[in-house]
Amino acid sequence: MVMLEANRAYFDLKMDGKLDNPDQRICEDVTSFVRNTVDIIALFSSKFLNVIGFTSVLWTIAPELVYFLVAYSTFGTLVTVKGFGSRLISLKFQALQREANFRYSLIRVRDNVESIAFYGGESYESTTTKAFLASMIENIRELILWNRHLSLFNNVYEFSMIIVPSIIVAPRYFSGQVQFGVISQMSFAFHRILAALSVIIFRFDSLSGLATQIERLDSLLSALDDHTGDVRLMKRHSGRTSPALGLATIIDDREDSHLMSMIPGSMTTGSISREVGPGLVLRDFSIVTPNSHSVLYRDLNLQLSPGESLLVMGPSGCGKSSLLRAIAGLWNRGSGLLQSPPCTDTFFLPQKPYMPLGSLRDQLLFPKSSSNANASSAISDNELHMALAEVRLDALPARVGGLDAVKDWSDTLSAGEQQRLAFARLFLHSPKVAFLDEASSALDAGNEARLYAMLSEKLETYVSIGHRTSLVKFHTYVLEFKDDRSWTVVPRDEFVSEIT
Repeated sequence: MVMLEANRAYFDLKMDGKLDNPDQRICEDVTSFVRNTVDIIALFSSKFLNVIGFTSVLWTIAPELVYFLVAYSTFGTLVTVKGFGSRLISLKFQALQREANFRYSLIRVRDNVESIAFYGGESYESTTTKAFLASMIENIRELILWNRHLSLFNNVYEFSMIIVPSIIVAPRYFSGQVQFGVISQMSFAFHRILAALSVIIFRFDSLSGLATQIERLDSLLSALDDHTGDVRLMKRHSGRTSPALGLATIIDDREDSHLMSMIPGSMTTGSISREVGPGLVLRDFSIVTPNSHSVLYRDLNLQLSPGESLLVMGPSGCGKSSLLRAIAGLWNRGSGLLQSPPCTDTFFLPQKPYMPLGSLRDQLLFPKSSSNANASSAISDNELHMALAEVRLDALPARVGGLDAVKDWSDTLSAGEQQRLAFARLFLHSPKVAFLDEASSALDAGNEARLYAMLSEKLETYVSIGHRTSLVKFHTYVLEFKDDRSWTVVPRDEFVSEIT
């Protein structure tokens, strides 16, 4: 879990899109894998003891039956594995996948009920959900059909051997070589050994389910290992930790340039070099989308010293939010140098604030947890109420039942209230540098201006993304992206004179 948190594997798995439903693999497949593995180990241990115990009995009576059992069970196992194995494993893999997709479609409806109601999209969502259900039912029907075939084969395989021991030993009985009781003893040993050697045939349904879970878990672990390898390679190219200062320092990776890939007609890409330092510095900075199909912009240069602020503007799709993703370390493909304070001194406000499960207090303290806050750094209730008052949400605690009230905050609060609460969260954390991605888009002009005025007083450095020119006056510089992927960085006054 530490690796997941530190390297943001959950984010990269989502962006990559190749691994379906990792949540189900972690919550359900792991549980089923452990339970089935224990059952299978216990079963095989029991059958092994049966083989050891009864083979000696059967060998003393009719050695040829031992050879016959080995050959017969081998034949039956090969037929089962070759004839039914790949198809049943594939169907069970699809069953888990389609069940997870169906469940996820229902969760999406639950989480977006208001948007669906506004659009009148009930018919569309109903059709989509029914399509997932129909796909799941179709898979179950085919799985039942193949299980029927397997059961028929198991019955033929098992019952065809009922009289075999008697037929083989009958001549010896009639000739007086063995007594009648020996026939019963031999028949019992024969069938116990047959059941033990045929465990794969009789328990193939459980084994195929275990194989499916192993395949799904293996693909999850492989994806996490690939992610860890990419992170290590990125760290190798982007910087190393200085034991003396505890800061990342830049290394010259020209010697490793052969590891970088070439995008035809675009640029040579590797990993963005990162350095810890005050303010924000971008030097020959270029960003490539995670799929490495397009370059958003190249050779961006700017320097933001402590006490200065930057407004990023430009048309939709030009890469404004991608700049913040790169600064946050979510995107690493590209080139150039990025210097920013350590992550403990930065704070990001996305356009849609994240409202975690928990109380109103948890919303204000996020990403810290109220249950894990130590006494020396704990924020008092009075400070929380003051922060809410600053963003004009002072009546919220009384409305919802206090700071410890637990609700579904994404549904309880409007978009504007969520953004104001996010500003209160920012002010409480008081970072050295803040990055805001259209964090006031749902606010009216008056509230937006008041919050940005407070932001300029409380924080020494911040970077904002916005479309409204009214935000220019709250920033020192303006970075403007163009449709042709070019860019300009100008002081605030110069930008104002250009647009007037």
